[in-house]
Amino acid sequence: MKKFFALILAVCAVTVVSIPAFAASDVETPATNTTANQMVEDDQQSVQPRGPYKGMVLYNGVNIRSGPGTQYPSYGHMNKGDIVWIYNYDYSPWVYVLCDTPHKGQFAYIHGSYITEIPD
Repeated sequence: MKKFFALILAVCAVTVVSIPAFAASDVETPATNTTANQMVEDDQQSVQPRGPYKGMVLYNGVNIRSGPGTQYPSYGHMNKGDIVWIYNYDYSPWVYVLCDTPHKGQFAYIHGSYITEIPD
């Protein structure tokens, strides 16, 4: 029985020691002629922008919905000039927003053609 536990312990030790070595072998190293500035620019281009961005409703009677589509129930309506905070465009053409006025604090989806980003 002691030999069995010793064998299990040895297998576990070898596994623990070898896992970091396998993980490290998957890491890509940048080319030696790549400058630090180029690497930063590449990283910035690969990141998609995310909110929140300030937005404004463009029309009266715009539905705010519980999901990204007309099949989802409406939480209510917003009107031209109402403010939202745009969080993302992951469900294009639907936009995930945080309502400021008049449904303050309500997260919802609005069709992207009914809102526009505005400067803070």
